Amino acid sequence: MLLCDARGDAIREQHHLRALLSRRVDGLIVVGESTNPRPSVSKDLPVPVVYAYGPSEDPSDVSFVPDDVGAAAMAVNHLLALGRRRIAHVTGPAHYKAARDREEGAAPGAGRGRGSSRRGRRCQGCGRSGGGGTRPRCC
Repeated sequence: MLLCDARGDAIREQHHLRALLSRRVDGLIVVGESTNPRPSVSKDLPVPVVYAYGPSEDPSDVSFVPDDVGAAAMAVNHLLALGRRRIAHVTGPAHYKAARDREEGAAPGAGRGRGSSRRGRRCQGCGRSGGGGTRPRCC
């Protein structure tokens, strides 16, 4: 198995693809840095390509992605089953699909706990949220 890290750089990714193909690999697994869809690299490659974590933008490519909606719902339901009622969900920036999916999955279960779901204000410096409309303590 050969591993390469493109570090989000398209030129570096193309260099690694050429290097791997020159080593006559039988297939490629492209692991995304986020669950946001990414451009396909499969076109005109002589080997099969599978995308993991971050799906390809091309619907004809094979992509295996996490169920972030289901995972968040399971986590909240587990805490509710333990008798917990005041559950906080700390998430990432709204431009990450995973963060939006996890919020969607957590919201229905969290609403069954005590209180209500509240969105906090976002920090202008780093994008973090504070609870109940307060400014987060971070930057």
